[in-house]
Amino acid sequence: MVRWAADSSPAEPPPTGPPVTGVEVNCNGSACDGEDPMELGCGGDAWTSALSRVGGSYVEVRYSSLCRAGWARIKWARPGDRVALVATDGRRHREVVPDDRNRSAFTLMLGAPAPEDVKACWRLRSGATGCTDPGGTT
Repeated sequence: MVRWAADSSPAEPPPTGPPVTGVEVNCNGSACDGEDPMELGCGGDAWTSALSRVGGSYVEVRYSSLCRAGWARIKWARPGDRVALVATDGRRHREVVPDDRNRSAFTLMLGAPAPEDVKACWRLRSGATGCTDPGGTT
């Protein structure tokens, strides 16, 4: 059993500042447009800002706070399934799941000031289509 002293708080305040330190990135905002997130270091602090399960697949918006950019990823997919990252201003990048054992694909990045500025969309070989909600902040 945990006991708290009468004058202490049971929880520490949340940390302030970037969620990950020591990550070196090589683009920011629109300079990331059309670039590979892993090659430019944006994957180092990436987090999932929106997620949808579609059958046995997962479609998500990945967002880098340091790069101020997002990309879409599909996992546990079938060859030929498609994923796209769509910005609120209409910009987009698409990718097709290749016929390999990874069963996943991710798009190139789009600069996005906030995760709410992008969403991930899919078109599966089964005919299922849809989009995630725009990215969230947590």
